[in-house]
Amino acid sequence: MRYKIYICHIIASISIIFLNPPKNYAQLLGPGYQTVIKVEYQYSDYFNYTYPDPILYEYPDVIYLQPQPYISSFPEHRFLTKISQYFGFFTNLGLRYQKSILDDNIQQDIYYAALTHELSDLYSVSGAYQYMKLNNQVSDTLSYAGHMLELGGKFNFAGAIYIEPSYAYYTSSYFSPEAATGGGHNISLRLRQAFSPTLAVQVKYDYLSVGFTSTKGDENYYHANTFTLWVSQWLSTQTAIHMLGRFYWDSYKTYSISPGFEVIQYVKWNVILHLSYRFYHNKPTLESSLQRITGTSFTTNAASVILDYRVSANTTIGLKYRFYTSNQDIDMNTYLISLEQVL
Repeated sequence: MRYKIYICHIIASISIIFLNPPKNYAQLLGPGYQTVIKVEYQYSDYFNYTYPDPILYEYPDVIYLQPQPYISSFPEHRFLTKISQYFGFFTNLGLRYQKSILDDNIQQDIYYAALTHELSDLYSVSGAYQYMKLNNQVSDTLSYAGHMLELGGKFNFAGAIYIEPSYAYYTSSYFSPEAATGGGHNISLRLRQAFSPTLAVQVKYDYLSVGFTSTKGDENYYHANTFTLWVSQWLSTQTAIHMLGRFYWDSYKTYSISPGFEVIQYVKWNVILHLSYRFYHNKPTLESSLQRITGTSFTTNAASVILDYRVSANTTIGLKYRFYTSNQDIDMNTYLISLEQVL
């Protein structure tokens, strides 16, 4: 029943897109005033799926609960609606709603709003708010919800040097159903340097610090670091190549590396083909994490194909397929379809 409701929402959004003539809409509001509506549906299925081996306790009176595998970031159903409203040439408001059905009992809702204002050709500021709610229908004690506030800026020095700092604050309830007080802080800095009209290098560093007191009075602290490096090269064949590497480490002594690449080919003026591959290797040390995997490390490979087809100057259809495999006897297919309309 719930799938029908979400599909009705998508149909309603598509009807709004096609029943409002884009040219008349833009002329009514004036130059620079336009609305961009995007709807997406994503489905993931398990081509091959195996639970981790059970843990045999020494004492039979201890209840054993089968841990869920290490794949929580791949929802089976995801519905997304995004609206971007431009108020002239310097201010825009982005609104986004995402519904993820992770399994038969767990659902997640994310509401997001961001306001960006350009102070000049070189500087802009932005603010964002996000509300996340995870609902566990099996047990209300496992459900939780939280808020996020973010402030950031962009500094663009003639396109050659690009700097983007940001700071975000999360309420403690964003991270755990047992959190009572505290919160989380995320500091991000992105730097981009263009060495020529066709070659650019970009680095990004993220620092996340989470500290909260549980309802039982336990103190919980966690911090994580992520460093990402991109190298982008544009070729005369209307091809863009992006090489990237991500390095992660945290206070739990967990380390991961994730190299990959992306090739973007402009087939025609209205057809763009994206090909990407990502390798991921994670070596956790926490016993709770090791119980969720086979062996002592977690390795995945993911390959994606995305096709963007511009039906007209204002309408774009997107198709995506991704194949995901890991050393945990889990293979996954992901399918996505999207529609974007400029009004």
